[in-house]
Amino acid sequence: AWFSHALDVIFARLEAGKYAIFYQTDVKVLAREEEEDGKRKRLKMEGPTRVISELLDKSALCIQAAERNGCKLMWRKMACKGAPDALAVARPSYSHLVCFARAPAFFDTNKFNTPEVFPRGLMLWPKAIGLHATMLGVRFLKEVV
Repeated sequence: AWFSHALDVIFARLEAGKYAIFYQTDVKVLAREEEEDGKRKRLKMEGPTRVISELLDKSALCIQAAERNGCKLMWRKMACKGAPDALAVARPSYSHLVCFARAPAFFDTNKFNTPEVFPRGLMLWPKAIGLHATMLGVRFLKEVV
């Protein structure tokens, strides 16, 4: 709930013709079971097995908030952690780089012709945005807007 509220605040304040760029990694939610006292705990599994009960698509939450607040999706890119065909067990191996605007907003695709899928680049700390993703977002804001 806090994430959706934060998005609503950002989109509500976004001025016409201005852009907001988000870097969001999906979350693989591990299966849980309900205890008698109402507390939740993870299922007990043998070995390194992980049971996923849900994929939380945070870029979809961004899109829903944008629509609630009269904004539109301008572009979406996928930043890969490794090779596109690499296996990922516990966490997704990609992040979404998504750009939104409040209408009226337009941009010339000739000035922002980039791959849809690209390597995210070096991360300076574990939960950081990749440097290639950062540069792509900055390039859009600098050269196109």
